[in-house]
Amino acid sequence: MASRPDLARSVKTLFLKSRLLESLDFDESRKAFDICARVLGSSSQVLYRKTRKTHLSAIKRAFFLGTRTYTFLRPQEFLPIVGDQLLAILVAILPNLSHISIEEGRRWRFDVSPAALDNMGVRSIPLKTLETEHALPNLLARAPGLQTLVTAASSEFPNMPCLRNLHIRSKDAVRAPDIEHLLSACTGTLSTFSYTSFDSDIVGVVNLLDKPRFHASLETLQLNMLKIDSKGDHKMPSLKQFTQLKRLFLHTYFLYGPRSPTCCRTECNVKSLFDILPSSITSLDLSERTPTPDGRMYDDLLILSKDAALAFPQLKEIRSNADPACDEYPQTLFKSVGVDLIYQDPAICYWIDTVVRIIGSGDCYHYDLGHGGGAMPLPSELSDDDL
Repeated sequence: MASRPDLARSVKTLFLKSRLLESLDFDESRKAFDICARVLGSSSQVLYRKTRKTHLSAIKRAFFLGTRTYTFLRPQEFLPIVGDQLLAILVAILPNLSHISIEEGRRWRFDVSPAALDNMGVRSIPLKTLETEHALPNLLARAPGLQTLVTAASSEFPNMPCLRNLHIRSKDAVRAPDIEHLLSACTGTLSTFSYTSFDSDIVGVVNLLDKPRFHASLETLQLNMLKIDSKGDHKMPSLKQFTQLKRLFLHTYFLYGPRSPTCCRTECNVKSLFDILPSSITSLDLSERTPTPDGRMYDDLLILSKDAALAFPQLKEIRSNADPACDEYPQTLFKSVGVDLIYQDPAICYWIDTVVRIIGSGDCYHYDLGHGGGAMPLPSELSDDDL
């Protein structure tokens, strides 16, 4: 890239995988850094002289000056010390990056080096999409135009005034204060919120979104709650206050409960789509991760088909992997009011979530964080072109 500035300018997406970082060689990394710095009108030695005011470790001095360390350095030993320099030089040598994905290792976290970027004249980065488990405040400070964030929400983020799409991905349930802080950092107009985790507290998550500014801005809501227990049985709160909501992804058991309910025995207060959907809805995705009690979803779809034209005039499609979606009778009823009821074959993974790289597993109806179940549709702002 350093020898071909024309190619460097054409690179829009950067993926840093942990296994790639774990294979880095210290000397080769140091040489690559110096080559890139020289292309940008500087050098490792020049950058060293500009940072001599601060105390530098032996590893960092060896990195800048090329002096021998006399010991073999493993990535987990030098990345925590010079990883910020390597990320900074990548950002500097690729001036048109709009999408960065960082899969960090368990032994280290790093951000860009502000001093290195300053010394190479990088004042801002045209970043639009960032995938990271943890906050990178130095990088975000130079990416004021960030529009899409994919994160595990495990650290505090600075204010992001242009953020429109927030995707939270975690193998565990994310604490409510962490979600709340992240939402408060979205100081602009948030239009997409998705949440994928081993969690079942759908009421808690919706309550965090239940604010006037989100009522008026959210257009896409994806609630991929992967933990199935009585805490989530047909507890789905109403979404009618979200007056701009167009697309919704939801697991069926939040509406209809599992086939063998344990929370209410025989008296189940089953929720209806008619009772929770706002009139603005255009697309609905219903994922069945656990068998739905016989007849509940089928009956609810029939009720919805009769009221769709008046109550939900913008509804165009309903997709589901549940059996009622492949029944000709409800399909015909919906077709008569201009709605496509589409059966999503669970044996074929059509819905692939490109942002699932954060949690490191495939994501479709039948393979989902290793627990089986439903996936989310491909977010519109992350296309296959990003791969």
